[in-house]
Amino acid sequence: MRAAAVALAVVAAACAKRRDGPETPCPLTYVYDLPEFWDEPFPFAAVADQSEDAIFGPKCATAGMRDTQQYAMPTIALWRLLRGDRCRSTANASAAALFLVPLWPRPKNQQEWAAACAADANLDLAARLPHLTAANAHRHVILIGKGQINPAGNCDAWWRSPRGLVKKFQRVAYSANHAPPGAARGGPPPTLPGSAEPWDYGPAVLTDAALAKSYAPNPLDDEAPYPHLVSAPYPSSVHTRVGGDRPWAAGLNQRPTLVSFAAGLNHGRYASQRRRLRDDCARAGDDCAFADMDAFADAKARARKQAAALAGALGLDAAHHFTDTMRLVEGTQRDVCDYLAEEKQSAVFCLEPGGDSPYRKSIYDSVLSGCIPVVFSQYARAVAPHHWGSFRNASTVFVDEAAYAAGDLDLFEFLRGIPGDAVAAMQRTIDAHAHRLMYALDDYPHDAVENILVGAAHLARRREKRRAPGR
Repeated sequence: MRAAAVALAVVAAACAKRRDGPETPCPLTYVYDLPEFWDEPFPFAAVADQSEDAIFGPKCATAGMRDTQQYAMPTIALWRLLRGDRCRSTANASAAALFLVPLWPRPKNQQEWAAACAADANLDLAARLPHLTAANAHRHVILIGKGQINPAGNCDAWWRSPRGLVKKFQRVAYSANHAPPGAARGGPPPTLPGSAEPWDYGPAVLTDAALAKSYAPNPLDDEAPYPHLVSAPYPSSVHTRVGGDRPWAAGLNQRPTLVSFAAGLNHGRYASQRRRLRDDCARAGDDCAFADMDAFADAKARARKQAAALAGALGLDAAHHFTDTMRLVEGTQRDVCDYLAEEKQSAVFCLEPGGDSPYRKSIYDSVLSGCIPVVFSQYARAVAPHHWGSFRNASTVFVDEAAYAAGDLDLFEFLRGIPGDAVAAMQRTIDAHAHRLMYALDDYPHDAVENILVGAAHLARRREKRRAPGR
């Protein structure tokens, strides 16, 4: 009965009609130059001069694919704005609809974020913003290329628990805000119910839609932890331009594999679920293709050491020329983006359990490869509302991870049982709207960069209406 109910929900969602809304101008944006917070290897003044390869990574063999650093969203958005076209920056702050505040934009892991957040400059951000006023604070936007829990330490002063005008800023990260009701704004995050683990993103399992909604603070609330936080997509490996390749349409009616599953198995709080999915995939035979991403990671780690040694021999900076130098090392690995493109573009469904966090880049690789994501948590049903909100339910299959873990659902029987017309409807929805999740190479209408900016302008207008006299 549970599988039948889920299947009916899938059919209903897949048959829903979705389309992009009316054309909305990309808001004119003022971009602050903040040298104390700038950590890219090139100067702020040279952002617009960087090549596509420098910003998006080198091309893969597969058309429309690039080897993109998954934490690169802030720099991609800066590059697009400062080059200008539909989405443009302005040097005239009085004409700006938005104000972008670039804080530590270089892609960073957790340890690198800890180092950045140790800087004293984080403690007095407002004093470094000459155009900040009480009237426009809500139009200031911070982009973080990581989950919301990563900037901590001194970064709390402008991120998790800001004060003064800074708490009115909008915040964008890869994760949505799921804090328990009444969570304190300051101090460490509360623990998960019944455990000693910090709350961080929210409960480990979140399959109840009503509960998930109750954990999501109002994005208009100044007093919530991480106030005014909205999630955005990870940059996938797919980047194209107006009139260019559309990998999400590849093989729309010619997908020989029922299911693809690409994942590491040995890390993160969802590791046990991933191993179970791997075993079910193996039992499904030709209906499922599994890619062990831990093997790719191990090969890449070995290549990194070789590349660093080679960079030193050539007099290059290994940290900033990693991709180029690694490609000079023969026999390191097959390009991951090409492998994933081959797997995802040939599969009908792609399994997307949580990773280190409830969020993962792979889900966007799947949609932009035309593969219907199978998601297991309500986290994936709330992420990237400005990008995916209009078509998410019509382009995904939802599986209750608690039911799956309890053995109440035969996943592959369920997927085989989804009617063909429902599958085709989901594929058509992805074909029509997947570009909304893509960080394009140019001002592709309604792409991910534009949706971040248009969404921020929309939230700013909502807040202005909320505080207008008589409301």
